[in-house]
Amino acid sequence: MSIALAGPCAELLHREIPCVTPNVQQFTVNWAQAWKATRFVWKEETWRLNQLSQWIHSALAIIPDGLLDFYTPIVALLLERGKITGVEVQAAWDQLKATEEANSS
Repeated sequence: MSIALAGPCAELLHREIPCVTPNVQQFTVNWAQAWKATRFVWKEETWRLNQLSQWIHSALAIIPDGLLDFYTPIVALLLERGKITGVEVQAAWDQLKATEEANSS
């Protein structure tokens, strides 16, 4: 579920579009994956929708402002290529950490 919803949330944030459930649902493939992945955990559909909506809301609440600097190159690569590797994600994370460390010194 988290993996299925993370991409749409990151893209919405990057495009400065509110990351709310109706907007995430527009990413139909991702939403269907999250919906299907959670159907065994939350069988009742209203409850499942509430739980997924809560995840979207809580995920945004814990994102520090600096983490948007992490999402920017990731989303740009995703939009350009349609997919990226774990190595590229790690490189973006390493760059963010190096920048934070340099700024805190």
